[in-house]
Amino acid sequence: MRLEAQAGGELIESTRPLGPEPASWRAITAPQQHPGPGPAPGAKRSGVPELAAARAASQAAGVDEALLFDGAGRLVEGARSNLVLALDDGSFVTPPTARGAVRGVALEAALEAGVPLAERDVLRAALRQLREIVATNAVRGARPILTLDGAPVGSGRPGPLAAALAAALE
Repeated sequence: MRLEAQAGGELIESTRPLGPEPASWRAITAPQQHPGPGPAPGAKRSGVPELAAARAASQAAGVDEALLFDGAGRLVEGARSNLVLALDDGSFVTPPTARGAVRGVALEAALEAGVPLAERDVLRAALRQLREIVATNAVRGARPILTLDGAPVGSGRPGPLAAALAAALE
């Protein structure tokens, strides 16, 4: 959906096509640092230059998503998604929204559907030990991220976390 302000303050809405959407995604680590929580933590903000730059970096790299980290190297969110991770021990976690991530509709729906998720910090250095990374987005659903910076994530195939999230969001 697109909103456009007309002269006089009238808002005109229109739809735009989503375009082709792959079943799985490829991602990069964003060169930008996440801006952190805004004035309303968990709320979606428009005009955040770091998120726009990360989306542009992912497009330039020919991938679907860019993962953003805070100044301490903790994962915060994707440029257009919340992230859910399967740790080496099999547990499912998501970065704490207190770090500045949007409290996404898809992530909330997964929690309400009973997907067992805990908030936990994950450092950039720990990403190579993850079994899965799954991006959640209210429009796109659950998309397993199969490669990060050109290297496979876990087995390089969707796993139980991706299946649980897809089922919860259908």
